Amino acid sequence: MRERGWSGFRQFTFDQDIKVNVTGMLVQADGDFLQVIEGEPKRVVGIYDRISVDPRHRDISVLQRGPRIWRPALSALDNGLQAGTGSDAS
Repeated sequence: MRERGWSGFRQFTFDQDIKVNVTGMLVQADGDFLQVIEGEPKRVVGIYDRISVDPRHRDISVLQRGPRIWRPALSALDNGLQAGTGSDAS
């Protein structure tokens, strides 16, 4: 990440998400990361499997796993920092 900086890293992950048809969110604070991945279960599990064996990652925990009960909460977000509710209010 140091070579790209945070902005470049965010763009890289956003581009990768588009390639595999998932949406997500990545938050970083004090060297710790929180990642949310939404999409077809097979694709999400594949991403998790790759992350879990990558030596750059450690202390990985799954906080929640299951079917989504609304439209992808992150699908409308651009690659910037924005807040959303995940509701279908239009």
